[in-house]
Amino acid sequence: MAISTITQPSYSGLKADLVAHVADGTMVQPAYFFATDEGKCYFVRSNAYIEIQSYASVFTGSRSYVAQFSGISASGFVSIGSLLPNGTSIGWIMPGTGSIVGLTMTGNTTGLQVNSTMKIEVRKNNTAVYSGTSSSLSGVGAAFSVNQNQAAGTNSFVGGDILALFVTPTNLVGLASGICEVHVRLD
Repeated sequence: MAISTITQPSYSGLKADLVAHVADGTMVQPAYFFATDEGKCYFVRSNAYIEIQSYASVFTGSRSYVAQFSGISASGFVSIGSLLPNGTSIGWIMPGTGSIVGLTMTGNTTGLQVNSTMKIEVRKNNTAVYSGTSSSLSGVGAAFSVNQNQAAGTNSFVGGDILALFVTPTNLVGLASGICEVHVRLD
């Protein structure tokens, strides 16, 4: 079905806010999602309807939600595009049941680091449920990373739960910038 032929798709009543992960692996800013009676899945952005994939595949499998921070010197939520999550009403709204299965962060610092660390937390409805901390940083422009996984079911969520990422630098000299991902598996 070509985009130009989609004018008023029929609603099946299923609608949720989420960050849509399109088939080519790119991320799209928060959009309205809905399924049609024909079993197709669409997201609405800029008043256009775009078919992305079949209904069933959107609600199962793995997803990665990406956020980034730039020039931070203190603890805070990590931006999602131009939005700054608050953990309770702004963040990634989960489209169904599932669990957090991984967490990654990579970036660098300015200034001379001596025993500095960077911690990243996944917050569910503004409660920390999963975290990782970089190894000790030393030197000027030190790079940092966190890469960890956990078994599905360890930290579960239900549709409507809000996930957000929160960064906490310790002993940071200067500023830090980086990119983070939370990896989830939808049941």
